[in-house]
Amino acid sequence: MENKLLTIGIPTYNRIEKLKKTIKGIEEQVIKLKEIDQKKIEIVISDNASTDGSFKFLRDFNETTKINLRLNLNKENEGYDANCDKVFQKSSGKFVWLLSDDDEFDDNLIEVLLKSVEKNKEIGFCFIDYRLSTKFNHTTKKTSKSEFELVDTTSLINKTKFAFSFVSSCVFRRDLWMKADRFAYIGTNWIHLYIFREVMQNEKSMIIKGKKLIMNAVSIEQSRKRASESLPKDANCFYMDAHLNFIKYTHGYKDYGYGELTNKIIDIPWNDNLRQIIYYKITQKCFRYREVRKIIYTMHKYFNTKIRFWLLDVPLLFFPSKALKFLLKLLKRDFT
Repeated sequence: MENKLLTIGIPTYNRIEKLKKTIKGIEEQVIKLKEIDQKKIEIVISDNASTDGSFKFLRDFNETTKINLRLNLNKENEGYDANCDKVFQKSSGKFVWLLSDDDEFDDNLIEVLLKSVEKNKEIGFCFIDYRLSTKFNHTTKKTSKSEFELVDTTSLINKTKFAFSFVSSCVFRRDLWMKADRFAYIGTNWIHLYIFREVMQNEKSMIIKGKKLIMNAVSIEQSRKRASESLPKDANCFYMDAHLNFIKYTHGYKDYGYGELTNKIIDIPWNDNLRQIIYYKITQKCFRYREVRKIIYTMHKYFNTKIRFWLLDVPLLFFPSKALKFLLKLLKRDFT
């Protein structure tokens, strides 16, 4: 298997219509490149045992396309993290862009990314800056020439505040990913964040500016409503659980040799804690004592020395949601 410079790796499961749009968008950009540059790129798609005809579409597409496309079909649904790792196992690129099957990007991002990593092959990680959009199926554009910035891990985290939790913004040097304790992170749904934490202490990173990547999103209220509707009635709030896991994740940096940076990292979820509690309160349908008790128990393990935690954060968890919504309306604060 010939090694490539860049792999565009897509883990997918049961999103055939979005996948069609994504892969055709990639094809349009790649075939516009010079032939010598086309040879530096491969696309690897790992289908997590979809039942909606995704793999049949991919096989048919692969018979006619001119791009270098390689496919993997898992025999069963191995979960999100394992499928992301499967993309890396099947890739040959020096760098792997881990792209979701439903995200969009401007008409020249692939060219910009290829040229940027070609000039900076020593980096361990690349963050592609992005913009949020609540308008799905919008028209992308060819934006002006991007700038890139080389940074160390401290600067990357200070500048992005972990915006690279959005998986499609992440490009890893493949050898770093493969040497990590990957299987320890299966089931976290954040395999890319955990691998970043493990391997990036002494590596250089690159930030591609210009917001050429598009994160399709809905409002906080809509996204939390969708999440709650998809979970069993007795399940905890998806977003609050994610916040609690992020608290645990950031505090884990102290075990990986990040030195003084650790204190800045653990402040990131603390600075966002009050906002997350407000989101939680105004989007929950009813008060659930057991869930609130779990939230306080987890938070107190990390924030028990913070005065504000006891004076404001904890009482707010018991504050009536309707009264909070009314108060926010009076203060003209929009948290949705």
